[in-house]
Amino acid sequence: MYDSGLGQCLNEIEKHNIKNIRLIYGDAVEVFEQFIAKKSVEKINILFPDPWPKKRHHKRRLINKRLLPLLSNSLKNRGIVNISTDWENYAQQIEATFNENNQFKEIKSKSRGFKTKFEKRGIKLGHKVFNYSYQLS
Repeated sequence: MYDSGLGQCLNEIEKHNIKNIRLIYGDAVEVFEQFIAKKSVEKINILFPDPWPKKRHHKRRLINKRLLPLLSNSLKNRGIVNISTDWENYAQQIEATFNENNQFKEIKSKSRGFKTKFEKRGIKLGHKVFNYSYQLS
């Protein structure tokens, strides 16, 4: 959570006159546990979550077995989760985590039409970008 990122987001919301948005400043797991009503969300975008690249820190990664039930509880029927990362071993973990869960099926990812700051940085470093979309079964 970064104050400057939230401020930049607020500026973009105002610039584009977006009205159908809600921002919650907090830890993603806690937000899903405490603030998101069941079956209330159509789409969840998780774009370039912290990769925690050191092996001993992989347990801190957002995409894990604990998160998937929270996502499925929050999503409406046939809701979609989009995830992007530029860390290959995180991509492998994402695939394995969703493949082990029978509540989601992988679907074709749609282009976002924009690149995030972290995506641009990864591309500049020569990283491949991995995009996934999963639909609640």
